[in-house]
Amino acid sequence: MDQEIDLLQDFSADCRMRGLAEVSIESYVARIRHFVEFLEARDKEPALADRLDIRDYVEQLRGRGNTSKTIRLTLTAISSFYE
Repeated sequence: MDQEIDLLQDFSADCRMRGLAEVSIESYVARIRHFVEFLEARDKEPALADRLDIRDYVEQLRGRGNTSKTIRLTLTAISSFYE
């Protein structure tokens, strides 16, 4: 849990350094928190996530009825997280 908090705080700080708006940062952090929880349920460290994990996560989002726009925003957040 502490590692997740540190990871999210580091990501948030990185987003601020990039000049993202606070509302965007909050959205990105929330999306990454959910993605990290998904990975933890698979016993996978975020640093070791691969395309298959992301694809499976997108399938889960679709299965839960998320819109294409929501999924695109989530993928943008994930992409930013791994830059």
